[in-house]
Amino acid sequence: MGGTLLEVEDLVAVYHSDDGIVRAVDGVSLRLDEGETLGLVGESACGKSATALAIMRLIGPREGTIAGGRVRWRGTDLLGLTEREMRRIRGGEIAMVFQDPFASLTPVLTVGRQLAEAIMLHRGIGRAAAMREARDALARVHIPVPGECLREYPHQLSGGMQQRVMIAMGLSCRPRLLIADEPTTALDVTIQAQILALLEEVQRDSGMALLLISHDLGVVSRIAGRVAVMYAGRIVEEGPAGGLLDAPRHPYTRALLRSMPRLGERRGRLEAISGSVPDPLRYPPGCRFHPRCLMRREVCVEKEPRLDEVEPGRRSACHFAALLGP
Repeated sequence: MGGTLLEVEDLVAVYHSDDGIVRAVDGVSLRLDEGETLGLVGESACGKSATALAIMRLIGPREGTIAGGRVRWRGTDLLGLTEREMRRIRGGEIAMVFQDPFASLTPVLTVGRQLAEAIMLHRGIGRAAAMREARDALARVHIPVPGECLREYPHQLSGGMQQRVMIAMGLSCRPRLLIADEPTTALDVTIQAQILALLEEVQRDSGMALLLISHDLGVVSRIAGRVAVMYAGRIVEEGPAGGLLDAPRHPYTRALLRSMPRLGERRGRLEAISGSVPDPLRYPPGCRFHPRCLMRREVCVEKEPRLDEVEPGRRSACHFAALLGP
């Protein structure tokens, strides 16, 4: 593993709504090293995608703002760059594969034109050379006949093929970090497995870092070396994937694991997590998970736990993390 590429420190991102200010990302800190795969997991509406958009500075001024914290990319604080400087990094050094490929691809332009324009913008080459690079990018993501795919429109492709095009677009400028936001959502399990294998392959071959965002711990456990668990805008647990999934040190992580099936394990009915993610306009006091937690005590309601190291390389934001140890 190389040096640190990305350091996120106390990041706060807020959105404007008719009812008030929504703190979608509320003091998130993350680190990602060269060649590393970090999984960011949690239920929907926990702030995972908002964290990625804030890192990329893709929150529009009418939607919201980055209200605090730092995002260092190879030592440079991205939040201090001009938009022109940020555009050189966005897509060129850090690329993102969005959650819904059909919504992200322009329906009136061919796949080839969309890929070529991105390559021309970030790599400064002519259209003919960019089209050759686009064809090569499609071949890298195992699209069977890349030359034909260049001439097709997004609606002519299946969901799995659209996702491959999005990954090809992200890889076409040879980024050092790829952020994949729910890349397997709405795909059947066979295609999900193919997309995950593809991400793992290109990450291994290129040496780039990968931030994999998902609500599915099973998806993340396949390829992530380290996992960060997010709840109600904050990281509640973080550590190496093996240890975190085998012996979680936060009740929320334990609840997520109990709610998912495991291959080869005979279990009765899966356990649902009671309640729902809190309204970001009205976060509960103390630990934000306490209304749904089976371990809650008075201190959980009164005092907010800090995200502290509970063992080397492991952090947990729970007053009773020590009781959850091995």
